[in-house]
Amino acid sequence: MTPTSARTERRESLEAEVKQEFQVEGNMRAVGSTNLTSDYDATILGLTSTKKGEEGKPVSQEVQARIVAKFNEEFRNVFGVESGTAFDTNIYVDDFELNDKKLKMDKLEPAIQTKDDKNQDSLALVKQRIHMNDDQWGEYVSSVVDALPVATPEQRTKKEAVKANYDQANTYASSRQEEIDKKIVTLNPRADSGDIANLSKAQIKTLAAQIKREAGSKAGDIEAQALNRLYEEKLIAVKQAEDSGLTIKPGPDGKPTALKQESDVQVKKLKGEALFFANEPYFSEGGVRHIVGNLQKLAKEPIDKQFEITPAQALQSISENIGDSMKEYNHFKDTDLGTFAYKASKYINRLADAITIGAGKPEGVGADKKLVIPDTVKITIDSKEYALKDVVAELKAINKPLLDIRGEKVGKELDGQGKAELAVGEFNKTTKLDVFKAVTAPAHYQKLLLDITSQVNIALRK
Repeated sequence: MTPTSARTERRESLEAEVKQEFQVEGNMRAVGSTNLTSDYDATILGLTSTKKGEEGKPVSQEVQARIVAKFNEEFRNVFGVESGTAFDTNIYVDDFELNDKKLKMDKLEPAIQTKDDKNQDSLALVKQRIHMNDDQWGEYVSSVVDALPVATPEQRTKKEAVKANYDQANTYASSRQEEIDKKIVTLNPRADSGDIANLSKAQIKTLAAQIKREAGSKAGDIEAQALNRLYEEKLIAVKQAEDSGLTIKPGPDGKPTALKQESDVQVKKLKGEALFFANEPYFSEGGVRHIVGNLQKLAKEPIDKQFEITPAQALQSISENIGDSMKEYNHFKDTDLGTFAYKASKYINRLADAITIGAGKPEGVGADKKLVIPDTVKITIDSKEYALKDVVAELKAINKPLLDIRGEKVGKELDGQGKAELAVGEFNKTTKLDVFKAVTAPAHYQKLLLDITSQVNIALRK
């Protein structure tokens, strides 16, 4: 039995037990790759009830939440560790309703749409914040906010709103870490720590770090356990908000009222906040619709049969994927360009795709319809101006062979060093623009990605 099939067999066995207990049917469907170089991310979207009198009815948010909790509990009982620790297996609820029968976004009243975009922008920016230190975050935020125009009252108001979203993301990230630390201490009580209610945030942070340090090789599972318990708890708040929304009746025309729209926006916000504690998910609706929806679930469909991605949602995906590239950079910054480049290629390629959506314009019709970034969109890097479409096209070209190395379509027989050498060879062979030819190390490549993303943010947020 291969490692991949062993992982699948163990997961499916537990899924069968859980589904029998909750009287549901359907698949906990994998999205994206299922090979061992990737996490196995499964959503419980599409489960229906088998209970007498309820056959075929969609499973409620409450039952979804209970299934996630039960799956995690049973997995830990069997293997002694969290599912993400043992087999990189992550189970999620249906967070942003990726119903391929409903590709278009619902139309909201303008003020409510603005609120929704603000919420989702802040949620997406958390992905960047948690993978940046204070100096990196401060420098990046300043590079965007300080460059926004202030010539008119409208521009000044918009700049203040953008800064507020970055500030909210910073607050979210701080609160998230505080909750994780507190849960670690709660789940791993020590005789000498006393009542956690009497400890300050600083004391809890120190104690959580000490618990992980003393756990040694099991430190990752200590944190995974805390994250899973928090995710399960947050799903309860989502369920309560959804229940409240279900009591709101439609308007005389049968359409959702402003009150219902407000409720739905709040539910989406709570879902994103819950995802802060899931194992390597996307936090925002834009990230989920773009990556999980279009690049995974509907990857083989033409653009007009994929999920609609608004400009605001494209920006959300940009924020999340530059954040994930920072995560990979933190893991591999002390290695070499080849290692970092192929390890991060998945997120860098997704970043390039999100930029195309955000800055691109439609060309063609039907199955031939595609997005093209206009020649007029320029960015300046190291005092030299480039057409953004050329930079993005080169990013995609660079990452095509690197994705094959990462997914072991090529170089499967090579060890880590061999893959790194193959990757840097492909990188250098593919680069044509001076800005990429100058890249020789992980730090330089990541700085270039941040520079590109910063300038795209400025262009899209003006």
